[in-house]
Amino acid sequence: MTLQNFLKMHEGGCVQNCVSIQQEPYDYEKNRYEKTYFEEVGQEDILQSERFKEIANKQVDHFNIIGGGMYKLELCIYLKGER
Repeated sequence: MTLQNFLKMHEGGCVQNCVSIQQEPYDYEKNRYEKTYFEEVGQEDILQSERFKEIANKQVDHFNIIGGGMYKLELCIYLKGER
């Protein structure tokens, strides 16, 4: 599924104000993903950005939701790496 379609499906979801988008693979030596496009940004801000237009057709590899309790929820989206 493309990132654009994933975010359309997620519209109105419980995590609208805190979305992070990164690209696989994870670099264990540097303790980070290959690319970080957005970090803790509102979904509407992402959809209106120029950077989103560049990555809208990239494939989503997987996602998860972190946080809860006393921490805000964050939707983390991981895009397939370019190989």
